[in-house]
Amino acid sequence: MNVVGYIEKQINEWIVSGVLLSLKILKQRGESMSMHGRILSYEPSLGTILLYEDDRKKVENITIYEIENMEPALR
Repeated sequence: MNVVGYIEKQINEWIVSGVLLSLKILKQRGESMSMHGRILSYEPSLGTILLYEDDRKKVENITIYEIENMEPALR
C-alpha cells in the first residue's frame, strides 16, 4: 500500500470509529492553530476534510494541505 492509500485508510477508520483527534493546522498567514474534533467526511478528489470541532461546537472545512499534524487525542 502506498502512503496516500495508507492515509486514506486511516482517515476512513477514524470516521467510522468517531475517534477524537488533535490537529495542528497551518493557516494562510503562517499562523498555527490547534483543534480537537471528529472527522465527519473526507473527499479525496477535493482534498478536503469536514471536521466537527468539539471545543467550539462548529463544523470546519479543512484542506489536507493545511494539516501539519493529526493524531488521536490523549484523554
